[in-house]
Amino acid sequence: MANTIPRHRELFIRTGLVCFGLAAGVVLVEGFLRAREALTNTSSANETVERATLRLHIASDDPVLKYELRPGAAVERDGTIYRVNAQGFRANHDVQLEKRGKRRILLLGDSVAFGLGVDYEDTFGQLIERQLTANGMPTEVLNLSVLGYKTSQEVRMLERRGWQLNPDAVILAFCLNDFDDFSGELPLFDPSGRLPRGGYQRLPPRRLGSIELPEPMPLLDRSLLFRKLSGRLRVDYYRWIGTDRALRKEVAEAISRLGKLLSEHGIPGLVAIFPLLHQLDDYQYEDIHQFIASEALAAGLSVADLTAAFRSERTEVLRVRPGDVLHLSKVGHAITARALIRCTADAGLRCPQT
Repeated sequence: MANTIPRHRELFIRTGLVCFGLAAGVVLVEGFLRAREALTNTSSANETVERATLRLHIASDDPVLKYELRPGAAVERDGTIYRVNAQGFRANHDVQLEKRGKRRILLLGDSVAFGLGVDYEDTFGQLIERQLTANGMPTEVLNLSVLGYKTSQEVRMLERRGWQLNPDAVILAFCLNDFDDFSGELPLFDPSGRLPRGGYQRLPPRRLGSIELPEPMPLLDRSLLFRKLSGRLRVDYYRWIGTDRALRKEVAEAISRLGKLLSEHGIPGLVAIFPLLHQLDDYQYEDIHQFIASEALAAGLSVADLTAAFRSERTEVLRVRPGDVLHLSKVGHAITARALIRCTADAGLRCPQT
């Protein structure tokens, strides 16, 4: 009679083979991911950006600002040259305090209004300046935007640098990441931010149903495969920060302060709300836009929501680079300028009803 393997032993062997196969598969996938990461290692590119960032910025003695643009800097980053004038903001020339018959508009914002990846002449601020001047309204648009700033820092920049420029009007460019100040620039000047160098935003929590996974998970997070799989459990970053009560309160207070400052100086203000460049025809963040708009109107500021204007073009064309849902291409800046020219042509920055 032929030897037969007991059923329980056969089951044990088969289970062991399956487990071995799964483990071998995991090891192979992990090895492949690590090899691919080594081949596409971006550390040198990150170091280049970091060096450019350090040349473009200086630490600020203001605890709110934390860092500012470096006066007189001229830095190339990702193929674009950024020049900072003697007054400490992006421009190809220094600015006289006297307006010499020109209307002067200050632009407050972060890297979107700054014009990351776009030549200075092609930023929407400069396009508005040229168009208004060509229309018989001599205008200067001075761009006080700084990479990585959030709303409270932008308002503080107005207090710190803006008033000495004698503005006639102020535009605040609001983007959905302005609830948060974590950026690629911050860790270089504020290590307490606890964001890894080279990062540009905090990681939202990983949730499995109603369960929030611990963060970090030191042993498991060593695995690239685990990080990629568990990354699919992370909640939407922009909704996470845009609905956070504490962050909303901070933004609301900053907008309210801006309204009070402008009212005290008798200057009109406009909040331009920039959408994420993603699924604009089925946009998922309108409630966050409405929150910002209501806070701005309550503060006595005009509002221009740019979502509808951007729907005239494909998102791929609006983005400065593939996958970037924040920063505008040259085309995106041109569309922004066309949308805002109707508001900026009015002395009170009142936008016509559409």
